[in-house]
Amino acid sequence: ACTSCACPGVGATGGFFEDRQLSISVGRTDDNGAPGDGGMTWPARLKVTNRRTEAEVELQGFWTCGS
Repeated sequence: ACTSCACPGVGATGGFFEDRQLSISVGRTDDNGAPGDGGMTWPARLKVTNRRTEAEVELQGFWTCGS
């Protein structure tokens, strides 16, 4: 199982980042991973919110963490 990732501020299951204008949430949406190209792969979601207008964009994809 993956216990760390190379991106600062991102743990093995995701992370949350914000400043005055944006908030970003990224992470796995399921605990059940499957072997994939280069490591384990899980369903994942990225959500970006404009904190001034409250507009949101959400993307679905895959979280991959290599060994």
